[in-house]
Amino acid sequence: MKVGILGGSFNPIHNGHIRMAGTAYEELDLDKVLIMPTGNPPHKSELLDSVHRCNMINLAIKDYDYLELSDIELQRKGTIYTADTLKILCQENPDIKYTFILGADSLFSIESWYKPEQIFKHARIAACQRDDLIVEKMNRQKKYLQKKYNAVIYILNFEGINVSSNMIRGLIGSKQKKAVDRLDNLINADVLEYIQKEGLYI
Repeated sequence: MKVGILGGSFNPIHNGHIRMAGTAYEELDLDKVLIMPTGNPPHKSELLDSVHRCNMINLAIKDYDYLELSDIELQRKGTIYTADTLKILCQENPDIKYTFILGADSLFSIESWYKPEQIFKHARIAACQRDDLIVEKMNRQKKYLQKKYNAVIYILNFEGINVSSNMIRGLIGSKQKKAVDRLDNLINADVLEYIQKEGLYI
């Protein structure tokens, strides 16, 4: 079985996340993709409560039968590292081949992550191409990491959208009609309704 993992704070989840997961699912012929919200990442000290983030994820993925919420990192205590999560998953599910999905920027910063060699050992990497990064530059980084870590890396033909969770929070917080109208193409309608109902990010 081939399973993708898309991790992140999902604070909140947006259409860019869904498109990343869908691209990896289709291009790599995955059986499913786990949407895995982080509990206590080393680089983010303030996160919206995990209950809200999980509720929004479930709303965003309800129409995609190949997407599934995984709360494995939310169940763990202390600082959460990708390397440890992947090791645990591989130990518990030795018959599953995992693919870790990440953005183009992370392909260049992954060596600064905790135990990158363990990440490459336990999962293939699928990096989503970004418009302003030259393909040759990403391919050079791919070859470098493959040679150094014996990594398996794929560059996805990803047509992204200009959106981030930080942008979403800013647009919601502005309370301006033009800003709120922009959200229609950036975030799932049910997720937006949930945010407004719960008074989040205001």
